[in-house]
Amino acid sequence: MKIINILKHRLILLKRIQNLTKIPICSGFGIKSPEDAVKIAKTGCQGVIVGSAFVKYIQDNLTDKDLPLNLGKYIKSFTKELN
Repeated sequence: MKIINILKHRLILLKRIQNLTKIPICSGFGIKSPEDAVKIAKTGCQGVIVGSAFVKYIQDNLTDKDLPLNLGKYIKSFTKELN
């Protein structure tokens, strides 16, 4: 229920901002999964910002010798859902 209210609030804010500018609008904060990214993308913004989830992935996998490759796969899981 809380997520739905947040998404509705973001949608209202997004529409207000879009009425004020022609520049692309991006949304972020709290996006922890590809599914979260899709929900935010469906609000009508032109971009989704994911940062903390990637930093956390790196922190949780510092000893992984294949970290760059696996991080790339993790990032791709987000882009796959958004395309």
